[in-house]
Amino acid sequence: MNDYILEHDIDLLAITETWLYGDSSDEFYCRDICPEGYRIIHEARKYAEGGGVALVYKKCFKVKYNLPANFRSFEFMDITITSARNHNLRLAVIYRAPPSPKNGLTVSMFIDDFSSFLEGFVLVLYLSLGILIFT
Repeated sequence: MNDYILEHDIDLLAITETWLYGDSSDEFYCRDICPEGYRIIHEARKYAEGGGVALVYKKCFKVKYNLPANFRSFEFMDITITSARNHNLRLAVIYRAPPSPKNGLTVSMFIDDFSSFLEGFVLVLYLSLGILIFT
């Protein structure tokens, strides 16, 4: 991934299925993913192995992690990115694990959760008059 980011001169890269754990063991993997001149922020899956979302970005951007909310049916990060020219971008990186009897997730659970998420997200967007991108 490190080489891909450099070869394509990527400014921002949203990643799902990071399989990071949210502990000190992540440091090694984050250094491996992140080229020099870049940073990474991530949110590990809280209730099981796998999953997780991340954003790799050039250090020239100012990145603010907005207050998290908890949804059982998907993982996400809500981030505000500010460019050197002071332009703001509100970004949501979202991953939904496939529903299965093992994880107890259902499509209807996701639709309910995602609807609640969008209501809050669009309200904040409307109030701040920013730009909205879903990946």
